[in-house]
This record gives sequence, C-alpha cells and structure tokens, in this order.
Amino acid sequence: MRQKFEELRANLDEFVQQTDYSLLLISCRPEDCGYIASFLDGQDAARPESFFVVWPGEFVDASSYVSALVEFLEQRLEVAKPARQERGEPPFPAPPPELKDVRSDPAQRFRQWLSFLVTLLDDPNNQSFVVGLLPSRCQDPAGYARLLESVLPVPSRPAWLEPLRIVAFDSKDAPQLVPRLNQQNVESVLTWEVDFSTPALTDALAREASNPSLPLEQRMLSMMQLAGIDFAHQRHPDARQKFAVVYDYFADPPQPAMQAICMHGAGESFVTTGDPEQGVTFFERALALCMQGNAYGPMLIVLQSLIRVCFSLQRYPEAESYAKSGSSLAAALLNPTLYAHLEELRGDAQRAQRKPEAALETYEHARQLAQKYELFFVWTSVLDKLAQLHSDAGRDGAAYELRRERQRVEAREREGTNAGQAAGAHA
Repeated sequence: MRQKFEELRANLDEFVQQTDYSLLLISCRPEDCGYIASFLDGQDAARPESFFVVWPGEFVDASSYVSALVEFLEQRLEVAKPARQERGEPPFPAPPPELKDVRSDPAQRFRQWLSFLVTLLDDPNNQSFVVGLLPSRCQDPAGYARLLESVLPVPSRPAWLEPLRIVAFDSKDAPQLVPRLNQQNVESVLTWEVDFSTPALTDALAREASNPSLPLEQRMLSMMQLAGIDFAHQRHPDARQKFAVVYDYFADPPQPAMQAICMHGAGESFVTTGDPEQGVTFFERALALCMQGNAYGPMLIVLQSLIRVCFSLQRYPEAESYAKSGSSLAAALLNPTLYAHLEELRGDAQRAQRKPEAALETYEHARQLAQKYELFFVWTSVLDKLAQLHSDAGRDGAAYELRRERQRVEAREREGTNAGQAAGAHA
C-alpha cells in the first residue's frame, strides 16, 4: 500500500513540476479523490513557486459547484492577507463580481474563475496555479464532465491555460471523458488510473508483505494492516495468526507500543467470536505493554475496550477502575471529549454497583465538562442519568430542573445544527 501511495505522490509531484500539460485527468471513484486531494495539498509547502487551490467539495450541479469554488477562493485570499501584509505586499484583489452571478452560464463562470487565478500570479512564466477539482461525492458525473470539457486543451492548449495545472477526476464507474479522449487520440491531456478500493489496497498490502526486497519492518507493518482487514471481514483465525507474527517481530528489539497494538487486535478478535474472558486477558497484557512503553494513545484505546467488556461481564468494580484510569489519562492528554465520556462511564459503573452518591458526584463532573466544551451527546446523556438518580432518591424538584435543563440543551444543539446546515447550504 505504501508503494501505491508513493506512486501517487510521485505522479502528482511530476505533474506539478512539468510545463507541457495543464490537465491531469484521473480515472477513479469519488471516494478515491480524498487520497488524491490530501497528497496534492501536501505538495504546497514543497513547491513555493506554485499556488494551490484544492477543492474536495461535493458536485451536485455545475452552478452550485462553481459558486462553491468562488467562495472557497475568497476564503483562501482572505487567509493570505496577514502573511502578505507582513511581507509588505498588497492583498490579492477580490474576484470580479460576475463570478458570483448565478444567472450566467456555469461553464463561462468556470473559465472566468480559472482565468482570474492566472491574474494572481506575479510571474506567470515561472509560477503556476495548481487546481484540484476532486469532489468527495459526485451526483452528476456527466455534468461534472461537461464543466471540464469547457476548458479541455483540445486540439491544443490556449496560452491562458499554460500557468495552470488542473487535477480532475473522471468516474471509473461511469466514465465520461477518458474513453472519448482515448478514442480521439488526444495528446494534450494526461490521463492516469488509480484504485484505492479495499480489494486493491488488500492486494497491494499482500504483495508488500511477501516482497523479500522490502525492509522487513515495512513488510511487518503491511502484515499488521492485513490482520486488520482480516478482522473486519471476520477471518479471525487469519487475523490472530498475523497479529502473532507481527507481535513476535516487534519483540526483538522490544517495541512495546507495537506489541500492544497486536495484542489488542487479537483481544478484540476473541471478544467478537464470543470469548470475552480471553479478550480481557489479552487487553490486560496490552495495557501492561502500553505502560512499559509509555504508549498513551494505544493505552486509551485498550482501556476503553477493557471498560466495554468488563461491563458486558458485569465486572463493575474493574470497569470503574479502568474508567478512572482512562479519564485521568485523557485529562493529562488534554482530550476533553474522551475525558467527559470516560467520567460518564465511571459513573455508570458506580451506579451498577449501587453507589448512587458516588455516581451523582461523577456524573456531575462529567456534566460540567460537557457543558464547558459543549459536548452535547455527553451532556444530554448525563442529565438523564442525574435526573433519574435524584428521582429515585425522592428529590423530584431536582429531577424536574435537570429535565428542564436537558430541554434547553437540546434546543441549543438544534440551533447549532440548523445554523451549520444553513451555512453549508449557502456554501
């Protein structure tokens, strides 16, 4: 898989540097566009002679897509103002008003948008603008293709396109442009095919894991990823066998964090196949390895697995202990979301042990954290539990006030959701 990603990086890097072509058309699926966009965006720092605009937004129709491109560019230009001011440079000019005129033909606005990018370059002969048009979803592949067709450098590249490097996609499942370009023997557009589907990545990992020319550690990391794929597809004996091989490799010299990840994966496999007791044993070994290697990230994952399985086995004192350890670690790592969630789980374990006063105190702490960081899913859940505990104790007034608070929190959450949806629709 590393080889596939390295090939992607190298091809994008070569396209950005060359000067003979302005369009790279990649045959792929929309879900692959995220990988391409990430690697393309990552070229920014390494290419000071190029400016990058990589837009991963969904394509619904041509008009809304172009409007989103215009707004995204405005945001990028605004962000660039402080840096340009520090260098004594004037701010970039604003996009011309006609770019926002949704009554105009989308293809015309698209060409104008691209032309405007070129005007932002100080030296178009030695600088370039790299444009990524890589939608995470595409509801209308034919409409997307028509938009691109309006700027295809066919039969030859116009002068205004020369400073541009456009990376776009053509649907692998419903191809529009690549077959047509191949049929017409068009040589002014570069085409390339990528496949990051699960079968393709699995095949790449298998080849890497069995390739004796690769460093052994790289092969072992590929095998660990294959173990995860086996687990996801419920091939548990195969997953455990691979986790064991990788575990043994990282034993000499000892790398406790990597061993812990393998041990945790095997534990989850036992839990999934109906042996939670064995799962706990593996999780506890993984926890000891995390502590040995100061692997705090994996430790939080292992602790959450232990809490979950201890609850299923009704081993509530252990669940409480693990939740307390996890919440303390999350607090030290400045992870308020996990801190609040683990405090709620600690309260659940105390409540299951019939320790209502301890549970009230812990839930109240989780409530304060959720309120401070606006963690609505924890906030509403904890308010329900606090209200029930007060009601069970005959404190109906307190329970009533907590339920009213929950209603206010829900309303506040809805307001935030609606505001976010309205902003997304406007974009």
